[in-house]
Amino acid sequence: MQKFLVNADSNFEKALQNAIDQINTYDNKAIPEITFIQNRLEQKVYNNTCHYFTEYNGTVLSETNKLKGKEAGVLSKKQLLILFDLLADSEEIERVDFSNPNKFEQEAELFHALNGKSKSSWEEELNNYKDKGLYYYRGKGELNQLIKDITSLSNIIRKSAFRPLAKAADKRIRELELVKRTNGWDL
Repeated sequence: MQKFLVNADSNFEKALQNAIDQINTYDNKAIPEITFIQNRLEQKVYNNTCHYFTEYNGTVLSETNKLKGKEAGVLSKKQLLILFDLLADSEEIERVDFSNPNKFEQEAELFHALNGKSKSSWEEELNNYKDKGLYYYRGKGELNQLIKDITSLSNIIRKSAFRPLAKAADKRIRELELVKRTNGWDL
């Protein structure tokens, strides 16, 4: 303890790490990675008035403070697999009806469960497409971005071996590419 206090005056972080090393060596345990935050006490004088700023020292053990487990309301991997299995068994999947905001709350709950984004942000997203539809764009730049987004999604789906979904995405891309050529935006 005395060695720690002497060394702490010159380099507190190193002294703390050395003390932890000694403790861990005694117990033959692995040494945790430590991020040390050292602050200081300052005194500043402005117009003959002293101002004291007190800051505190603290340590953060990197691996021990991470959250473990799954977020509440988010589907587990197995649940997602079951969902896709059920989708594959069904003959027809109902589309999201953007013109029916009465269903947005329930749909937002499902989307929240799928990716963890807040239910309110999903309701806002669904409302964004209420009047204009999912594939709305305002000009060449937004159309290019829409095609890029669908292409990326199509590639992910294709790698996952959901070929019918990938074909549907590719069909939508071809339709949008045709709009691009028709408007002369393919240059």
